[in-house]
Amino acid sequence: MTLGVSATDTSFTRVRLATSNAITTATYVINEAGEESRFVNANVTVQPAPSVTEYVFRTTDTATAGKFAQLEFLNNTIPSQVTSNANLALTNVSYANWWRGDSTTGAKRITTSVFGYPTVATDMPATGTQAYTSTVVGKLVDVTAGVTTVSRVGGTVTVSVNFSTGLVDLAFNLNRTPEAGGATTAFGAFTAQGAIPTKQNLFSGSFTGSTTLSGTLTGGFFGSQGKEIGIAFAANGTIGGGNQRLVGVIVGKK
Repeated sequence: MTLGVSATDTSFTRVRLATSNAITTATYVINEAGEESRFVNANVTVQPAPSVTEYVFRTTDTATAGKFAQLEFLNNTIPSQVTSNANLALTNVSYANWWRGDSTTGAKRITTSVFGYPTVATDMPATGTQAYTSTVVGKLVDVTAGVTTVSRVGGTVTVSVNFSTGLVDLAFNLNRTPEAGGATTAFGAFTAQGAIPTKQNLFSGSFTGSTTLSGTLTGGFFGSQGKEIGIAFAANGTIGGGNQRLVGVIVGKK
């Protein structure tokens, strides 16, 4: 498999999402630059429930082997079924991760996004340092010795924001679990930094201090006084003799 470019974007128009808190009757739609998938309740493979952190839709095309679309939502948008994980029971920000493939051997594409109720720019803190209790999830595509593996990414991340200087510092310790099944293994420890322009609620930045992983991040603040944070990231790696593309999201709260 030939890996394409991974990147982040702060645009409010590149990715469009139609969601609902009435999962049994709604149609969920995600569109990136004209490519679109639609999902209904019959496509749910993981139902929203307090015991799960994500609910998942998946469709498959019976006419084309290996053609699919999968949409994974943070489980905090269905009021009666919000996750019991206190770190993810967020009220102002959520995420949706869209994974799809054209065929068994065809192109695979992954889109990550955060959405919610942005902090009004005039309500952003201007002083002080704030740690955000955060969670990281994502996907990793690895090509090593001609073998392609798609893995779910987890692990830990620390997020610290200095509102006086506008710097956002992140430290990742990531692991990976093959989507096809298998053991969870370490992927690596990385750092990144973003910068908040003056009087803005959005920021962008890049991975730092690594010779084997480079990439970008974009993020924003949500709720009153930047109560919650959401970040999307994308990176290219050459780790352990392989070639990787890493994409994911971070959500957190004060």
